[in-house]
Amino acid sequence: TYSFNLDFNIKNTSGAITDTKSVAFSITTQPLNNISVQGTPDVNFSFVSPSDFQTGKSINMPNHLLVTNNKAFEIYVKSASANFSLNGTPTTLPASIVQIENGTGQSGVITKSLSTSSQAIMSGASPALDQSVSLKYTIPAAQAALLLNQSPGATPYLLNVIYSFTNQ
Repeated sequence: TYSFNLDFNIKNTSGAITDTKSVAFSITTQPLNNISVQGTPDVNFSFVSPSDFQTGKSINMPNHLLVTNNKAFEIYVKSASANFSLNGTPTTLPASIVQIENGTGQSGVITKSLSTSSQAIMSGASPALDQSVSLKYTIPAAQAALLLNQSPGATPYLLNVIYSFTNQ
């Protein structure tokens, strides 16, 4: 809350101050902080050719996050589990094969591989109202090799990703 007084001097026609009135002002700002996933929240990788495994794949998610915070902030990411699951059963496929980095036109995102520990992917961000954050999800070629010898099929491997943020 910001408070201040304004003093008004009341003058007569000759310019002499005849009275002073004080008006108290206060401005209260409520914390504004929200982070949400925009549009289609799912990131769907499809490895269908030898080239996909040899070169890796990336999926750009423009305006993937929407952040409002009236203070400087950091954005964090973590995976809900250490490994992907298949049909609700944990697998040996590690979450760390996925990297998160700047999406197209985005700057300030620190590249991180997913883990169950919260990691800052954006630090020192200025206060913002409805700021979009574009992210790119990548499975690099070196990590794509871990997809070999996994169960193929139409049932996808699943992993939940959790975003959070704090004021600085």
